[in-house]
Amino acid sequence: MEYRHFFRVLGLSVLLHAAVNVGTMTDVQADEPIQSAPSPDAMPAPGETQTNPDATQTTPSVTPPPQVTPKVQRFFGEAVINILANPERVESFRVAYLKKSNTPLKKKVAGYPVLAQGPTLNDTQLKQFQSLVFSEKSYIFEADKRCMFFPDFGLRFVKGDKQVEILLSFYCDILLFAHEGKEKLEDCDPISKALGELRDALFPVKTTGAQF
Repeated sequence: MEYRHFFRVLGLSVLLHAAVNVGTMTDVQADEPIQSAPSPDAMPAPGETQTNPDATQTTPSVTPPPQVTPKVQRFFGEAVINILANPERVESFRVAYLKKSNTPLKKKVAGYPVLAQGPTLNDTQLKQFQSLVFSEKSYIFEADKRCMFFPDFGLRFVKGDKQVEILLSFYCDILLFAHEGKEKLEDCDPISKALGELRDALFPVKTTGAQF
């Protein structure tokens, strides 16, 4: 009888322990989140790349305006700076040093007849020229140079239907800027050598053999 009572108590204990374990497992499973399968509409089609709408989209970079001093800003004005900073092309010319109303040459730059047209400036030449004309150190604003303006080299900055024409006189190292019928002259002694090198690169001097 004692053995039967012992096994009966042991059986009840095992059943009670099993019931507690089952309840615990049920609670744990209930706490786990249920992951739903993606809907057919959200699945990419075969061969199609799925895009992430939250991905950061890059915007095209915008070239900032050149940093110029207030004195250079006042000299050029915003319209001229905008054309010089962002031209579509820059044409080069050799020009006659005098304006002639009766010249047969039809093409002119800032009113001066064109003797020859050279190549357009490449990116390196353009950046070099821009660094020169936008620097206050390139000019002597306080100087009042009394010198005849005899240009021989010119550039035309073109942007859409707008343009700025520039003439350089190496005779007295003066730059002329022409825009919409207005002209401005300024002493450019500090950059005369650099501008001469640009002219020679665009219009190389042709050497010929000695004539006997």
